[in-house]
Amino acid sequence: MSCNYKAYDKNGNSHDEEKTYLKRARRTTLPPLQHEGGYWVMDHD
Repeated sequence: MSCNYKAYDKNGNSHDEEKTYLKRARRTTLPPLQHEGGYWVMDHD
């Protein structure tokens, strides 16, 4: 889904308050993160 996402590390901490707009395309996965175990969360604000 196209919307803002926020990156978190494996411990559930965000390293910054920056949000990233990711536009839905043909790919079904989000871009990889720098930190092992990191994940994206859809931002509902």
